[in-house]
Amino acid sequence: PRGTLVALFEARVPLYRLADLHLKVEPSHAISETATRALALLASRPDVMETPK
Repeated sequence: PRGTLVALFEARVPLYRLADLHLKVEPSHAISETATRALALLASRPDVMETPK
């Protein structure tokens, strides 16, 4: 399983490098905190995410 995950990650790295938005994930942060930060990052770019009306 680990080898499969490593292979998938390595295959995706070139695509990840094309991203306009980057969020550093910290192991010490709760999932809810990371999700909140991700939503804030997306909300900072109205060209990327539509807000509900």
